[in-house]
Amino acid sequence: VTFFRCGAVSLGVGMEHHEADGMSRIHFHQHMGKDIALHPFIDRTLLCARDPPTPKFQHIDTQWSGNTCKWELFTSWPPASNSIYMISKQQCRHTCNIPPNSCTERRQQMQ
Repeated sequence: VTFFRCGAVSLGVGMEHHEADGMSRIHFHQHMGKDIALHPFIDRTLLCARDPPTPKFQHIDTQWSGNTCKWELFTSWPPASNSIYMISKQQCRHTCNIPPNSCTERRQQMQ
């Protein structure tokens, strides 16, 4: 969180690349703070290799070396939760100790 002198607040968001692909991340940033219209569908088991693999040609990457898909990794995590917090200007000013007219005074000084 970055607090500016005029009273504005900037919120930074960081994500780990396993949480979402590029399109999901863009969707998140564009709709942050809005009601969720399209819920994300994250099921990594859909991308798991076939068991057993069915390669079409011999390649070092397709040589069978045992079951490489560790199903327990997908089921051992606790369920995720998400929340949306609505913060009013008054709550922000009270929390950050920003005087009520500081933005207006700052704009007048800049003009």
